[in-house]
Amino acid sequence: MGVVFPSIHSILVHWIPVHERSRAVSLFTSGMYFGSAWGMAVLPQLIARWGPGCVPRAVGLFGLAWLALWSRFANRPARGNHADGSLLPAGGSAKRRGEVPWSQLLRCVPIWALIINNFTFHYAFFILMAWLPTLYDSLGADSSRQGSLKMMPYLVMGVCSNVGGWAADALITRKFGVTKTRKLLNSAGFALASIALLMLPGASTLGNAVGLACWAMGALALARGGYSVNHMDIAPTHAGVLMGLSNGAGSAAGMVGPWVTGRILEGAGGGGVAAWHAACALPAGLCTAGAVVYALLGTGERLFD
Repeated sequence: MGVVFPSIHSILVHWIPVHERSRAVSLFTSGMYFGSAWGMAVLPQLIARWGPGCVPRAVGLFGLAWLALWSRFANRPARGNHADGSLLPAGGSAKRRGEVPWSQLLRCVPIWALIINNFTFHYAFFILMAWLPTLYDSLGADSSRQGSLKMMPYLVMGVCSNVGGWAADALITRKFGVTKTRKLLNSAGFALASIALLMLPGASTLGNAVGLACWAMGALALARGGYSVNHMDIAPTHAGVLMGLSNGAGSAAGMVGPWVTGRILEGAGGGGVAAWHAACALPAGLCTAGAVVYALLGTGERLFD
């Protein structure tokens, strides 16, 4: 996955016009969420029939099958996109293809706003992904229902990811402005996720917890219509490099977030309500901070070739 996301951004920037990029990235991203939901529904049945060893084999076979389809039907893009949506030869000049202005990229404040928001998104996302089953257990969830309960937030994420992408493209097409659109989707998504995270520990029933988890993860997916597409706005030629940088921060959040949450839960007395409030307050605060940072420092303008 560390290679896939940057590669997809590098491909889409040459295939997709500016006013269609949001829905393209959102559709690509939603496949991950719908796939996760499908896996949670199907893989337990495979395990029950053939044992846990079948899971990596099944996933690997699906990957090889998709690689074969991609290699057979994917065409090399003939053109790329200027910032205004006009087209240029794919890949640009040899100079632009071969050189990455690392020092300029790393000194660019809007790029750091992207990196911070990717970290924020994945910190909240991985905490929910890793710790929701424990929260469900504390509310008396039957283990036989865990698969369907965990599946629902991913289905909502898949839908909301596409909603955010289509909404962003619609606003850009109506001349709302790329910068305003990215900031609106990003701020709205993270603000709504922050509210849901603060409310989640107070859920008194399993149904309420599932609903708030769907709210939080759906709002996070909505925010992808902001920061996640922004790599292609800022530096189309280097969109894959930027996604690699920001998604690296997201991967770091995936390593740190669940561990920190475990330590918070232990330090606050285990699995009680107070402990969950403490554990959810940090990602909620990060979502708020990420929204503010991006609103102040983000941009939809093209800063690099």
